[in-house]
Amino acid sequence: MTDEITDLERHLGKGPMIEIDGEQVELKALSLESLPDFYKFMKCFVGAGESANPTDLFKNLDDVSLKALQNMIYKTLKKSCPDKTDDWINEKGMQYSLLLMSKIMELNSAGMSPDAEKKAKLFQELEKRKIK
Repeated sequence: MTDEITDLERHLGKGPMIEIDGEQVELKALSLESLPDFYKFMKCFVGAGESANPTDLFKNLDDVSLKALQNMIYKTLKKSCPDKTDDWINEKGMQYSLLLMSKIMELNSAGMSPDAEKKAKLFQELEKRKIK
């Protein structure tokens, strides 16, 4: 099985599989209510090039984008593992945060360019056009 989710699998509602403590977990996509968090987190990609590593991205994290990432990880694990306790979700969310971050972005960025800077610019343009 490949690590990348195909467009067909995404269309069929299938998410990427990850291993958490030896258990295979299929990640579920976030719902529309998570769009504000997704947008807030994407702001940390501004200025990051294609080859940016997670360390470079963390330089741009502020309290708002960090809270947004925390919310997205929690909601993704809660939806993907509904039988797990909040303590388990919080523990594993922290333990696997880098893996979850990349898979959440992959899963919820359908049809978007994989280039993080282009994604961030797209969100900035959308914000400028926002009706007040």
